[in-house]
Amino acid sequence: MSKIFLIGMPGCGKSTIAKELATLLKYTFLDFDTEIEQQEGATIAAIFSIKGEKYFRQIEAQLLTQVAKKAKDLVVSTGGGTPCYYKGLELMNSTGTTIFIDINPELLINRLKSDMKRPLLKERVKENIRNLYDDRIGVYSKADIKIKADNISIADLIKRIVEELELKP
Repeated sequence: MSKIFLIGMPGCGKSTIAKELATLLKYTFLDFDTEIEQQEGATIAAIFSIKGEKYFRQIEAQLLTQVAKKAKDLVVSTGGGTPCYYKGLELMNSTGTTIFIDINPELLINRLKSDMKRPLLKERVKENIRNLYDDRIGVYSKADIKIKADNISIADLIKRIVEELELKP
């Protein structure tokens, strides 16, 4: 196993889970949002605001292509839209293992209702989360592993992921 890609909606816990999973497996952790912000010298929100979503998705796709070519052991926290653009999920599935962290939209709404850092969720949070979930679930559901993560602790979630991956840390 060389690359594990965590996918799912904004706020589902991909970054937290990926970081802990990487530590447990002794893999390198990579967070797409952090990496893009460092490369661009701006926050995700600023990139969306100044250069637009299309530009952001292109940068995200370029990063995914670079990461897919790497041979080292990685646990990657992708952006919520990464698998949905430029055949992102296909690339991830062909170069690593994808894990969909599935959380009920209602729980996401409660987590994200006051988070103003996410550009696609600045307004009409309830409606936008439901719409994003409905738009993306078809792509997300094509992940190699699907984990329903409603009301489960991070520790239990990581244990389930490791079991699904059939890895012995």
